[in-house]
Amino acid sequence: DISQQVLVKLWDKLPEFKLDSNRGKFRSWLATVVRNQAIDFIKTNKRHQHVELPELHPSSSQTEVEKIIDNEWQKSIIEKAWNMIKEEFEEKTLKAFELSSSNMSTDEIALELGISKPSVYSYKSRVKERLKEEVRRLNHELG
Repeated sequence: DISQQVLVKLWDKLPEFKLDSNRGKFRSWLATVVRNQAIDFIKTNKRHQHVELPELHPSSSQTEVEKIIDNEWQKSIIEKAWNMIKEEFEEKTLKAFELSSSNMSTDEIALELGISKPSVYSYKSRVKERLKEEVRRLNHELG
């Protein structure tokens, strides 16, 4: 129900929304809309009044809702960046990076992939740097 109310509110308000970087990010505005719709929903639906709402003070610098939205935003940026760069690398290079991200040791990765330890370090470093570069680009472009 809340999701539908948020979508209706966004549908109404987006045409008149003007991004002003001095006032904040789009995500902050979106978090405010979501928070307000949740509050309205709980106030009007007696059966939900026992629900405890996170950080509702407008004076706070970042509400719990904004933190959740920022977290999800970063996850989506990383996923998008990963999908954009993975075709630039060979399968072994990507696999070395993925395995190192799962806390597998360099020795184990080298053994599993049949490559040297220096290659593991090199592959991991190349993918990591390219991923960071793409995340920065997307954050700048979409942020």
